[in-house]
Amino acid sequence: MILTPQEFSKAFDEIKQTSLTHSTCKMIIFVSSLNVDAICASKILSSLLKKNLIVFQLLPVVGYNDLKAKYQKIDDSISTIILIGCGSMVDLESFLEIDINDHVDTDPYNAPVTPDSSSNDQQQQQALRLTRKIYVIDGHRPWNLDNLFGSHMVTCFDDGSSAVELKGEEQAYSALVAIDSDAEDEDDDDDEEEEEQEELADTDADEDFEESIKTSRKRRLSSPNPGKKQRKSIIKQHEKTIEEYYNQGTSLTISAALQICYPC
Repeated sequence: MILTPQEFSKAFDEIKQTSLTHSTCKMIIFVSSLNVDAICASKILSSLLKKNLIVFQLLPVVGYNDLKAKYQKIDDSISTIILIGCGSMVDLESFLEIDINDHVDTDPYNAPVTPDSSSNDQQQQQALRLTRKIYVIDGHRPWNLDNLFGSHMVTCFDDGSSAVELKGEEQAYSALVAIDSDAEDEDDDDDEEEEEQEELADTDADEDFEESIKTSRKRRLSSPNPGKKQRKSIIKQHEKTIEEYYNQGTSLTISAALQICYPC
């Protein structure tokens, strides 16, 4: 999910709501210790959290391997993770080996609300409520598209440009996800059809019947499928869009310290 500067205050209110406690710590802040801007941002954020009486733990990290090692040691009760100066360019759910099912909570009073939980479908709301959220404040680019468009857990603070500039990439990403889902459904249908035919062949001793099944299979495999060819062409087009995005090279955009100042 992408957050524009106009939405930072709302996100901070959500962070306060899920992290405010009088006893235990429910927030971890990971800071890139080799990034001066990240260190400055962490100082500003620390002052802001102390002012609001929010208990937190600040952990410096040196590289992504250090981040992964420290993340995997945190307690399950931690509801808010903030990454400063790191996290924007990697698929966080995959890299940190996060199983989203471990953080789903159907209790509407305890779990943070995900972007899609505003749906009118109450069952869907409960399924999308998570016990943990990850917030990324990092000016390194390009954004990893899985963080922006493929995760309910990760929220990315942006300068507002990506929401406009990445419309094409978002469409390509969503299309590829939909195509993958459809392909899995088709594979399941094919497997079920083959199992049914094999069961019929086993229960019927007629050789002509078995031969007709084999002939039918050969025809199905040899006959061209225009739908699949068209789908391959669409996949290549969308993959090219994603590849060109990542091949633009890396850059450093907005200061993390400046982003922290928006909710102040």
